[in-house]
Amino acid sequence: TEDYDDPFASSYEQETTIGWRLNFEQEKTQSQMEFLQSIASDDLANKAGRVNYKSANTDVLGYMVEKASGKSLRQWLVESIEAVGIEDAFYCSTDRFGFPVVNGGGCLTTRDLARLGLLFARKGQGVNGKQMGSKVFIEQTLSQASLPFASPRQWMKYHNQAFTTGSWLGHSGYGGQFLLADPDTGVSCAFFSVLENESAYDVDYTVSMIRMLEEVSGLYR
Repeated sequence: TEDYDDPFASSYEQETTIGWRLNFEQEKTQSQMEFLQSIASDDLANKAGRVNYKSANTDVLGYMVEKASGKSLRQWLVESIEAVGIEDAFYCSTDRFGFPVVNGGGCLTTRDLARLGLLFARKGQGVNGKQMGSKVFIEQTLSQASLPFASPRQWMKYHNQAFTTGSWLGHSGYGGQFLLADPDTGVSCAFFSVLENESAYDVDYTVSMIRMLEEVSGLYR
């Protein structure tokens, strides 16, 4: 469950594996892998017809990338950051055994987040001109049909771990951030803010934030 208004949501239990919350109840410290393997269901189908976002899915994909490629996720992150050409530092949370957290563990400046967006706006081409990411994957993210969000975000879809309208792709952060990359214009827009309500989540605020970045990107069309 990932209801940010529910202090007992199981998604918060995952945060104990990465040191974001104190572990009061478990006798031993879980790794990310152990937590992810504890998630079970008799029915995995999404019958809602809309996006049912779960942060844990991103971490599952991180393990799949490492397994399929034969290269550590840590090395993938290093190569990605080098392709971005960041100005300052990049920090990444790990679980208590050193495995990177990719559902939202990256910490960097707003300017460098915008530089990360440029990697997508250039369809995977790094600052050195070499192809680091998959151009085909990014184009499929923009073009292929997928599930829409629930209202008031129904005009967006979620595909390949990205928000998209078909013209741009991006993603929100927890607590008031968004990154929008527009391959048509080559523009990347990043916004940082802090929500101070109890859940640190407000879908109406997210919509206004995305609309603002769409307007900024549209100025360059």
